[in-house]
Amino acid sequence: MTREGGGKKPPSSSFIYSAVPSPAAGLEQMANWVVKQANGKQVHVVMEATNVPCERPAHHFHRFGLRVSAVNPVQIKYFARSALRCGKTDAVDAEITAQYGGVTQPPARTPPARVRAEPKQLTPEREAVLAQRTQEDTHLMALKDAQHASPIAILRLSSVWNCSARLMKLNRR
Repeated sequence: MTREGGGKKPPSSSFIYSAVPSPAAGLEQMANWVVKQANGKQVHVVMEATNVPCERPAHHFHRFGLRVSAVNPVQIKYFARSALRCGKTDAVDAEITAQYGGVTQPPARTPPARVRAEPKQLTPEREAVLAQRTQEDTHLMALKDAQHASPIAILRLSSVWNCSARLMKLNRR
């Protein structure tokens, strides 16, 4: 989502739309713009559920007291097709997402608490450590099997392996 030339209000519609960049300054600007456009009315922010990139705006708008829905991008894509809309610009995406929200009224959701978000972020890190550990383990075994293995290389790989083992124990807690 990118903010381009302020928001637009489609003729004869009850919704407004704009696009916003993800950085914090853009979110603050967008939230202020939404509250100003709302004029005291209830606001329903509809965005594409794009995993991590959508979490920050969802939390931000929720803190402003706005109703937030994160919708599967495929639903919006097929909604656009059904309306015979094609084009892939931020402005067109923002308009179609707003129309989708206005027509379907997707259920609001509360962004996940930090307690639930942390394991979601740690899982890929754990998988990366496991992959690296497997690679280093294979390398260490090959080095130990070599006829003229350098003791320094074996020591270095052993220390890397032990370090990753300690990281794995920390992740299990």
